Amino acid sequence: MGQTPITGDADVFFMQLESSFDMVTNSPATISFVAGDAIRLTAFDSEPVQDWHEINEFNGSPSLEGLVEGKRHGTWSGAASIRTNAAGTASPMAPIWQAGLGGTVVNSPGVSNTYNMVATTPKSIMVLKHNSRESRTELLTGGWVAKLALVVEGEGNMPSCNFEGGFSSISFLYGNPVTLSGSGTSVTVATADRQKLSPVGLKLKFDAIDNGGAGYTCTAYVASTGVMTITPALGAPLSGAEVIAAVVATASFDGTIRGGTACGFTIEDLGGGNPVNLGFISSTITVDTGVGPLLKEATTAKVSGLELVAGRRVNGEVQFYFKDENASYLGDAWNGTTKQITLRAGPTTAGEHIKYVSRKGQMKVSKVDAPKSDVAVWTSQFTAMRYSSSNDEFYIIED
Repeated sequence: MGQTPITGDADVFFMQLESSFDMVTNSPATISFVAGDAIRLTAFDSEPVQDWHEINEFNGSPSLEGLVEGKRHGTWSGAASIRTNAAGTASPMAPIWQAGLGGTVVNSPGVSNTYNMVATTPKSIMVLKHNSRESRTELLTGGWVAKLALVVEGEGNMPSCNFEGGFSSISFLYGNPVTLSGSGTSVTVATADRQKLSPVGLKLKFDAIDNGGAGYTCTAYVASTGVMTITPALGAPLSGAEVIAAVVATASFDGTIRGGTACGFTIEDLGGGNPVNLGFISSTITVDTGVGPLLKEATTAKVSGLELVAGRRVNGEVQFYFKDENASYLGDAWNGTTKQITLRAGPTTAGEHIKYVSRKGQMKVSKVDAPKSDVAVWTSQFTAMRYSSSNDEFYIIED
């Protein structure tokens, strides 16, 4: 019997920080996503990577003798529109920003949430991707964020956040595999279906047998034998031929989406003071987080951890109409003057915006574009640097 094709509009995503790195490998029994972990994404692409190395020895033949397995890991990228909650309540983007900047949320109840940069061991995240037609579920763990792009696109388009990085492990359930047998904490998959799944860390059901709706967590799987270990134990033996499917919480989304017609761009003195709110067309702040995988160790096929493997850089770009109000910044770029630069996504109302703050930004020399049939504009690039102490060059605040 042919399976009904699936479409991406049936996908739903859940995301959370990991309590320990790469939970599929190190603590699968504790993986649990709840309804509130759901996140609205506008794009998400993940690509698993499995390295294979050629056996390239002199053996009297020009034919390739074979391949030897190397490392396993993956890359991902995604995007989301900016949504906010009430002042003092974390944005749906909180896990991504924490993983990217490295810190925890500094919460001032009812007032603000601040995401600061830190230079400690980076936080890892995991993503559950589930198609509501129950024929494709993927769990990506040991994830990191290598780059953030915080975008106010202009022309009324909604502000967004783009991110990219990678992951250590992938678990999956594809199609509609069925059981051969099962009892206690052991379930055997039908022979023909054993390559359709690698379900460690996923919560599963077997037809309607679903542990009261909570599912059974797979803690180990051997594809060659089709034997999976689950917790808790089954209440009664399986009959065989039960369809294996993922148990996923019903998504509960939060946050109010923000439009692109009430955003702001402010330049002020270092430390704050004498703010000037400028009309602007568009702006993007890019954070190269410096976070990367430990992928070289000869003792494991997977990523063994995350570290700050490169210098962190925060760069921005903002486009203006050429006007008297901003002309002084165009000229002052020649002097290397530094200012505090703030890009605001959303209106000034408390609880309805996100601010991206470069504490000490230096604008670069720019040209003025004056096309024959359009209004003159100029695009300034700027770089953020340490203001008074390490890791203080940039922060995100919801207030």
